[in-house]
Amino acid sequence: MRVTGPPIARARRRLHGLLVAIPALAIALVTSHAAASPLAFFTETSRPADSELAAPFTPLVGDFTGDGADDLFVYRPGSGTDLMLIGGQRSSFIGAVGAAIQVKSTYTPLVGDFDGDGAADIFWYAPGKATDYLWIFTNEATVVSIAKSVNGTYKPIVGDFASADGKHRDDIFWYAPGSASDSLWKATAAGNFTSIPESVSGTYQPLVGAFTPDPATGGSTDSTLDIFWYAPGSSPDSLWRGDGTGHFTPKAYAVGGTYQPFVGYFDGYGVQDIFWYAPGGNDSVWLTDPDTRTFTPHGVGMSAGYTPITDEFTVPDEPILWWSPSGEDHFWLPQGEPGTWDYTELSNNTDMGAARKPVTGDFDGDGHNDIFWIGSGSTNSALWWGPG
Repeated sequence: MRVTGPPIARARRRLHGLLVAIPALAIALVTSHAAASPLAFFTETSRPADSELAAPFTPLVGDFTGDGADDLFVYRPGSGTDLMLIGGQRSSFIGAVGAAIQVKSTYTPLVGDFDGDGAADIFWYAPGKATDYLWIFTNEATVVSIAKSVNGTYKPIVGDFASADGKHRDDIFWYAPGSASDSLWKATAAGNFTSIPESVSGTYQPLVGAFTPDPATGGSTDSTLDIFWYAPGSSPDSLWRGDGTGHFTPKAYAVGGTYQPFVGYFDGYGVQDIFWYAPGGNDSVWLTDPDTRTFTPHGVGMSAGYTPITDEFTVPDEPILWWSPSGEDHFWLPQGEPGTWDYTELSNNTDMGAARKPVTGDFDGDGHNDIFWIGSGSTNSALWWGPG
């Protein structure tokens, strides 16, 4: 049952039978009482150093088995050995898949639920004229490979930009920096797509989020996805408001600076905000204003040298873990009222260091995301389970 590339040798491959192909010792986790996780928030378990998770690899997170818990696909571009760890248990991964999912080539992988069945899929995009492949995973842990042809060089974006159809399928926005043509592949049934022409015309860093309050929900949540096209420096920026059908209405903005922006829910509303992190100072948080349907800036300061990690560790506000490869980490818990910015910093900040790389996902399926700190070399890995 070995696959030598994205085209599956047969139309369907069962994964369930392979869950015991890797010895239990290789995936076992043991409880740790080390004071490594933030106080009264995460619960930590430790995983021994594991050669199967040795760098380099690209981590792909998604609920590939459709059981409500995220899994981790360890993809090694080229001829490296690939692996998938199956989530679903509080204290450990419950199994691993290896032999049936070998890619053995170099792609830009895109994770999304492209057929709307509740299980995450992988689009293996090969920039240029090479053949691309869509791997459709089903709720029965079956994978089907479908050949595709993108035929171009893009920086693709994944999201349900056509959510008004109620099908819960992720689409692919094929963004070509510069003046080349762009398009949105709207997902339809059975892993197919309909192409919608788009025109960005510029070089941007796209930020995907639900930024525009939806009047149908009382103005407190957003059921459609938007794209904020951020151009570092003095170039003009633009917010494309999605209408839920794969079309957008642009609105001009001027950020005016060089930042490392990230998106999250920071003030309790069901719409997303943007944190403009400028290493060295002059940071700000743009909170979405549900009345004016625009952003309200709030000044904030964070030192240089950090990588922000934010995810749905809690709901409705999303905490921010400031990870430093060379020093103390910081954990911020937003606690402002809607439309205001405030946070509490937990007192026992950690120092995970550069020997571990963080990957987030809801690996136990409890509705709160977790952090998998993957160790390199002889360094143990650690799993921080979110409160749930």
